[in-house]
Amino acid sequence: MRKTLFIICVLIILMPPLLAQAISLKWEKWFDSRVYFLDCVQAASPRGETVKSMVKRSKAVTGVNGTFFGRDFINNQSTLFPIGILKLRLLDVSKCPAPKNRGYLWQDTSPHIGFEPPKTALVVVQAGPILILKDKFVQDYQGFSRRHWNRKVLRTVIAIKDHKIFLMKIHGSLWQVGKWLKQRKMQEAISLDGGNSSLPHTKVANAILVFPKSRPIYKTFSRKYLQPTSWTENISNSPRVSP
Repeated sequence: MRKTLFIICVLIILMPPLLAQAISLKWEKWFDSRVYFLDCVQAASPRGETVKSMVKRSKAVTGVNGTFFGRDFINNQSTLFPIGILKLRLLDVSKCPAPKNRGYLWQDTSPHIGFEPPKTALVVVQAGPILILKDKFVQDYQGFSRRHWNRKVLRTVIAIKDHKIFLMKIHGSLWQVGKWLKQRKMQEAISLDGGNSSLPHTKVANAILVFPKSRPIYKTFSRKYLQPTSWTENISNSPRVSP
């Protein structure tokens, strides 16, 4: 009896801190990067567009919200513009200043996360912070405040492990999410815009969408700008995607 009471008391003491450190995975899908690629699509309206609408309009498989964005308070408060470097098919879409030490997500023959995207990348999105790089948790503010790292809100994350691309929405602080991704042995991971932007009904400036590599635009681009790779041999009629 005493032993049981002792265990109960220990649990009562330990449970609150443990619950405080817990995160909540709200949504997750993964794709084979040898069969699918990431593309960034801009909102059809200067006032923004929901991710669901962009997925439907672009005939994508799925997607998540993309870069941080601001509002044009000088000309029109309803007009959204992306913050940070944004390149779509080698064209500079946005050069709005952002801290130089923020990370990038880019797509060439496969998706990558890091601080120095190549000039030949199909898509380059500046976001961050980078949470996992070369299998390690990046414990660096990367131009973001301590408050931003500590806030427990809904986060949009893209992670890479072997040939898999993970799209996630996780509720928690960046410290918690980074440690959790490290436990899952992710090799690369980056946090995109979060908070209200991660909610399905929110209109955003752009979205990161998933498309099959059999799509003509990718084939044309890869033949013109990228070196031939083995992905053309891996295209299959049955999509390799998580349920």
